[in-house]
Amino acid sequence: MFDTGVTGQVQLELLEEGIEDLEDRRGSNSIQSTVSRQLSASLLETVLPSAQERARKYVGEHASSIKPARSAREGNRHAVALKSDDPVVSSHEFGSGVHGGAGAYRIDPGGDDEALTFDGADGPVAVSYVVHPGVEGKRFLAREMDDLGGDVLGEIADEVGDTIGDAIE
Repeated sequence: MFDTGVTGQVQLELLEEGIEDLEDRRGSNSIQSTVSRQLSASLLETVLPSAQERARKYVGEHASSIKPARSAREGNRHAVALKSDDPVVSSHEFGSGVHGGAGAYRIDPGGDDEALTFDGADGPVAVSYVVHPGVEGKRFLAREMDDLGGDVLGEIADEVGDTIGDAIE
């Protein structure tokens, strides 16, 4: 594979250095760094927009509150996730009220309003409060991560292959 002359020795030393770079977990050319970079890129470029689009069906513009959670790496394990601090998104993702295990809950008028007003079949209806059973969890974020997981793994595998190729060239 390599020349036996001086050129071959230089190529072998460069190959050894490339492999050391791949094994060094702190190095920017390591496999670990490549996996982390690709996971973050896939989350931002593929999974996040798709998850926000899927969520709009259930929570409308609240879907824009969905953001990447901080990624984590421990040893060879990498974790990425999506999150939202918006209670509307959380309740529709996990369920609320009787569907989330907490039971029905009371909704009172907000601010200076004395009543909650709804459009009824025969005109406006005003009530001092309502008891809401909650919403069933739709798990749209979890499903999106599951649905796109295989695609993301394929992209990571391609990128790792490129990194290894670059290291041994």
